[in-house]
Order: sequence, then C-alpha cells, then structure tokens
Amino acid sequence: PAGPASPAGPLSPVAPAGPVSPRSPLSPFGP
Repeated sequence: PAGPASPAGPLSPVAPAGPVSPRSPLSPFGP
C-alpha cells in the first residue's frame, strides 16, 4: 500500500510507506 503523501517513519525501509505499513508511524501494528 504505497502513499507518497503519507508520513513514512524513519525506521521504514520504504520511503513512500502508507499508513498500513508495518513500520509506518500511523500503523495499527506499531511504530
């Protein structure tokens, strides 16, 4: 789930990480 406008976390291996990314700050799975 990509989202270029999404706030990707610094720990995310993918820059345009969407909010559902396992490493996204908005992820329900955790930071």
